[in-house]
Amino acid sequence: MNIDGNSYIKELKNRGISKAQFENSIERFEKGFPFIKIVDAATPKRTEEHSVNGGVKVLSEKEQVQALKTAFGLKSDVCKFTPASGAASRMFKDVFAAGEEVDNICHDSGIDNVSNNCGNMLSAKTLETIESLKKNWKKFPFELDIKGTATGEKIIHAMIDEGALNLGVYPKGLIPFHKYKKKGMSFVRTPFEEHLVEGALYARDIKGVVRIIFSVSPEHLEEFKSLFEKVCDRYEKDYRCKYNLMFTLQSPATDIVAVDMDNKPFKKEDGTLLFRPGGHGALLKNLNEIGADYIFLKNIDNVVKESFIKETAKWKKVLLGRAVELHNKCGLVILNLVESLNVFAKYSKLGKEDLKVPQLAKNKEIARQEFEKAIIDARNFLNDEFCVVLPETNEQSKLVQMLLTKLNRPIRVCGMVKNEGEPGGGPFIVMDSDGCTSLQILEESQIDKSDPKAVAAFTHSTHFNPVDIVCSVKNFAGKKFNLENFTNPDSGLILEKSYKGKPIRTQELPGLWNGAMSNWNTQFIETPLITFNPVKTVFDLLRKEHQ
Repeated sequence: MNIDGNSYIKELKNRGISKAQFENSIERFEKGFPFIKIVDAATPKRTEEHSVNGGVKVLSEKEQVQALKTAFGLKSDVCKFTPASGAASRMFKDVFAAGEEVDNICHDSGIDNVSNNCGNMLSAKTLETIESLKKNWKKFPFELDIKGTATGEKIIHAMIDEGALNLGVYPKGLIPFHKYKKKGMSFVRTPFEEHLVEGALYARDIKGVVRIIFSVSPEHLEEFKSLFEKVCDRYEKDYRCKYNLMFTLQSPATDIVAVDMDNKPFKKEDGTLLFRPGGHGALLKNLNEIGADYIFLKNIDNVVKESFIKETAKWKKVLLGRAVELHNKCGLVILNLVESLNVFAKYSKLGKEDLKVPQLAKNKEIARQEFEKAIIDARNFLNDEFCVVLPETNEQSKLVQMLLTKLNRPIRVCGMVKNEGEPGGGPFIVMDSDGCTSLQILEESQIDKSDPKAVAAFTHSTHFNPVDIVCSVKNFAGKKFNLENFTNPDSGLILEKSYKGKPIRTQELPGLWNGAMSNWNTQFIETPLITFNPVKTVFDLLRKEHQ
């Protein structure tokens, strides 16, 4: 299919998107992205090749305590980064779809209160949505203006109509999530506020300063700022901290046009194109600008009520401690390898006459042994901690260069929860283009369904990616990595989503924790399920962790 960008040149120009970018996006929809070569699912089970690390580490009590000690003793700069520009439209997908079906039937039949009188004309999914809304509407944290009997269609319109709460147009970060009663007062918290609370518990520095950066869309920036100004003093007083808060914007030039199921540009009701943010991967530039040593990364909708937050705070500290330990170990391995190489190189320059001196000959042999041991130690470290197995080579110089390249990279420590059927990505061991294995977070769309081995690995995957990550972004000498040098641009995503109940296909740049971090050193840590409580649909707010 040949879509000419000239037809949409004005809209593209207004967003800072070139004609070539637009046409390349359409071509990507048609051709897709190449699949990742999967070796196996990352699990706690060890294999012959990965005898120490099967991909997901289960920390002992002793290891947890050590990581916590390391985290609490840390004097380096830390920051919490939360992508918060995502719209809440998908959260209300079922509500939009039910509302459209009800309105269509009401209009066609001319009967009011259609969900009561024409239930036999509604789909099973819509009936299920309506029944759940009628049963639980008072449990939601937002006040619905319902007059008279709370019928399904009244509840739907009170939620999503433009003249009512219009919840589908807000960013998820500003949707009320949790009801509270404290000191005789009733109030609600948005996920934005819950992240402020979380930050105070695990992301404060030794001076009590909590540094948090939220990425938001330009059209909602002032609403986020206004909410922060309203609640800042209260939370600083309650949690005895000082917030250093920043907002960063995802450029509209990174947005990507959505298409229908035939890969034709999707147009909204007013005839303009529907653009969607290019996914978390577009935020790599924002992440790259953060000057902290260690960065907490977590999705805006993965929060719980405060009564459930203790384990979340603990495990965030555990992940931080592990990241610090790995950073320090990595530096020692690099220094040991470089130092032993330099010593051996020094003795290798000696001539035959020099080596006739017994002590020099002995020293050279010791240097050779130490150098070879450093190589073995480096290979074992990469395998044991990051599941990085290098291809065999007889060229020692090439091997050393590959070891140093693999060691001198950003590090991410990712919490992984046991998979209980949640949709989304998971941890895998993959084969990279350079012949090395690595740990990667893959989405289902990146799995080659025609490859039996890949399908088997996906089927046998035991864990799920909750996006619970701590990043170490400086090298052993304290210099900031340029994160844009460690991506895989061929690992974008094509996803099926919805717009006001209608199916669309969206495209995302290599995901922030997928292809954008493809060339990082990665360690997966099993974390308890209580640390993962996302709100993907409005009905997730009925779970106990949100009530």
